[in-house]
Amino acid sequence: MEIKDLTLLVANPWVNDYVSEIQKRVPDIRIISSILMNEYSEEIHADVREVDIILSFAALVKSQPRMEHLKWFQSLAAGTDHIVESGVLNRDVILTSASGVAAIGVSEFVMTMMLALVKRFPMLVNNQWEKRWGLWCSEELHGKTLGILGLGHLGKPIAKTARMGFDMRVLAFDLFVEGHEYADYVSRDLRAVLDASDIVVVSLPLNRETRGLLNETTLKWMKRSAFLINVGRGEVIERDALVNALKKKWIAGAGLDVFWGEASGMMLSPDDELWGMDNVIISPHTAWFSENYHRRAVDLFIENLRRFVKGEGMINRMKW
Repeated sequence: MEIKDLTLLVANPWVNDYVSEIQKRVPDIRIISSILMNEYSEEIHADVREVDIILSFAALVKSQPRMEHLKWFQSLAAGTDHIVESGVLNRDVILTSASGVAAIGVSEFVMTMMLALVKRFPMLVNNQWEKRWGLWCSEELHGKTLGILGLGHLGKPIAKTARMGFDMRVLAFDLFVEGHEYADYVSRDLRAVLDASDIVVVSLPLNRETRGLLNETTLKWMKRSAFLINVGRGEVIERDALVNALKKKWIAGAGLDVFWGEASGMMLSPDDELWGMDNVIISPHTAWFSENYHRRAVDLFIENLRRFVKGEGMINRMKW
């Protein structure tokens, strides 16, 4: 197999950034590009029958069935559950994720969210808008215990930043990782981690084992003074249980960057009561999106392309 014989389809809202970089580094590959704002529902108006490779955030539900020669789908997202669940990807197609590409951006975002919660930045902003002077005693991250649920590509840099930057004690819940240089303790005992943590960060993927992992029972294991931050998948936390936990002060507050529903549209409706809670910070699923995301995603794609052509093992190849 040679690169000059391959056709690549690049489809996403920022397609020009990806195409220009790939063309510079792999000039021999044929590229079809399409700016799609909603990759689930929009159709690509081009001849895609000869497409060998897709580079996209989501399954191209309307266009993929026309791709007669598709061999490899490189997801631009860390999670691939939404691509598999779309039902349009054949079992003989290689599926690789972008796991790890967002790790630095997400870890910085998590630390920002942690600081905003303990320093009570929402109150600061509200006082500024209302031109009201106020003084309060804030908490410190220094010396607090951080519990990370999922010590994978996202969890590990969060652990490093918390330990090295803020001298925090780091605990982790993970069923597969047994230890890590920046974690004081890694356990398969969820309650032990939740019981001991002042801040809990969810960085788990969504699967049968993690769906609803944080529910009415497990949220009550957390300290009433603890904060919960979710940058993994919304469905890891049961929504109604979280609302009750925030209303009834089972926990002190939450920072939410992911919500419930399809990966392409994890948003809150305008009338959702979470908007109005003073102990909640909401961000629009943006923790992953930093200035270097495109560059790192292309780096991963180029390396996987080299391996694909040579028949070598590919990075982040998914079993499905």
